[in-house]
Amino acid sequence: MGSGQLVDIEMQIGDRANMERRSTFYICRIFGDQIITRGRYQDLNRAIGINILDFVRIKDSQRYHTSFRLRERDENIDLTDAIEIHFIELPK
Repeated sequence: MGSGQLVDIEMQIGDRANMERRSTFYICRIFGDQIITRGRYQDLNRAIGINILDFVRIKDSQRYHTSFRLRERDENIDLTDAIEIHFIELPK
């Protein structure tokens, strides 16, 4: 039986300086397009975006694989694991 997770995988070779917003838009659309039955939001499947890039976009990190979630900034507390976005930067 599958996990039910929804996954969007993209490969990009050119940096158009819009990957963060583009990836967020796509993964939120996938998450939001799910059908809710009787207000059971807990039944929504996780949505994971995986971006394989042939350029460096996350310049503040030396790591080639970074992942992001909705998180409280000051106390580093995850709000939810429902949406997750990964960047794999091949030049790193």
